[in-house]
Amino acid sequence: MFADLSDIGPGESIYESDIASGEEVAGATAEIESDEDWIRILGVSESATVEQVKKAYKMLIKQNHPDRVQGMSQAFKKLAEVETKKINAAYRQALSAASPA
Repeated sequence: MFADLSDIGPGESIYESDIASGEEVAGATAEIESDEDWIRILGVSESATVEQVKKAYKMLIKQNHPDRVQGMSQAFKKLAEVETKKINAAYRQALSAASPA
């Protein structure tokens, strides 16, 4: 989750980076395009059942929800928002992939 912070150079403020500008938040809301994306984000196997996907989703949301960093800096709140949006998009994609068309 904090990999984005490692990309910030020593002369750059976290508040001037893409993290604080919201560019990444907007990108996170885009629909997950392939099965590999939601599988990687949720950390499940290709043959995961709906129950396994739900369990992985609940665990990740519990760990990354913005409410968990309420008392922390704005940068941590943005990171939590980005991760939560990615997890939600991956979960929606996983459920739609499991649903018969």
